[in-house]
Amino acid sequence: MKTQSDVEMRNFQIQIFSEERKSKISEGLKGNQNCLGNKCLEETKRKISIANKGNKSRSGQPHTKETKVKLSKAHIGKVHTEDHTNKMALTQASMSMEQCDTIRMAYANGDVTHSELAKRFNCSHSTIGNVINRIGRAYQCR
Repeated sequence: MKTQSDVEMRNFQIQIFSEERKSKISEGLKGNQNCLGNKCLEETKRKISIANKGNKSRSGQPHTKETKVKLSKAHIGKVHTEDHTNKMALTQASMSMEQCDTIRMAYANGDVTHSELAKRFNCSHSTIGNVINRIGRAYQCR
């Protein structure tokens, strides 16, 4: 059973989209609308096809043991700058700077325990301790 609001809505739709307008919209949406007027030459299509063939990356393929050994030897003795090491630590940190500040303020006020903060921020109580005591490179420079 149709309610009065259903009938009003149907009348409203009929007023907006007449049959003439519907056919114009339909005609305008037909066909490929991408790159109209830009036609590639057959030679260009062939070159693109050749360039796209084959696996260009190793995504999904594990390294062999021999390759892992070579990579390991290549990185032995490599030293990162202090600034770069800090940046790497920040990307691995589980807390943002705002979260660290919030944790420190809440704990300084004496409102909550480590366990309560850990539940609130979905981490371990030891992480909360590290944030409060600024232990670990990621939490020291903040």
